[in-house]
Amino acid sequence: MVCGNKILADELSKFSRRCVVIPTAVDTELYRVRTNYQLKGALRLGWLGSSMSIEQTLFPLMNALAEIRHQLPFELVVISDELPQFLQDIGWARFLKWSPAVEKAIADHMDVGLMPLQDNPYQRAKCGAKLLQYMAAGLPVIAAPVGTNREIVADGSTGFLAASPDDWRRAVHRLAKQENLRAAFGHAGRGLVVQNYSVACWAEKWVALLNEITRQPG
Repeated sequence: MVCGNKILADELSKFSRRCVVIPTAVDTELYRVRTNYQLKGALRLGWLGSSMSIEQTLFPLMNALAEIRHQLPFELVVISDELPQFLQDIGWARFLKWSPAVEKAIADHMDVGLMPLQDNPYQRAKCGAKLLQYMAAGLPVIAAPVGTNREIVADGSTGFLAASPDDWRRAVHRLAKQENLRAAFGHAGRGLVVQNYSVACWAEKWVALLNEITRQPG
């Protein structure tokens, strides 16, 4: 069995004779990479993902974001397959319907990528795909220090890890005010994903594993 992280492998090893960890990978050549980190108006905080997870991940962060917005105007950009009910009456949120073209151009639609999570068994097992997509596009990120997020984000180097509302507030304020920091995180994150989480860097592992499987009797 192939698992996207060690948390999943440890759990599924109870039911499988063998679990191999191959991290979730993204095609880093797919994304339009951010090069200019100047803001065009208010800061745009972005969330990209499925409507299946938005209620459990982004919704719990909304009160903290509303408090932050009392001090710092920003726009929340949500890219998903469906407009969530809780965003419909929020004037500072903008919805974009997901498509391959929109995903490719996420760096045009947001300035900072968000990955909030709740610290529970299900969300600890997530593989950090949102972070990898943001970082592949050269975007700075803010993420909850839960599960694989801790491995992907080097706090203060490729993004910020935010455990509390105060952490989120400090991270948003710093990224809103410091263009050089947005650029540094964006460049470092892009480099990390290309080196450690790209399709290209894991292709040989997949080929070797599939060849091994096909050579086994039965």
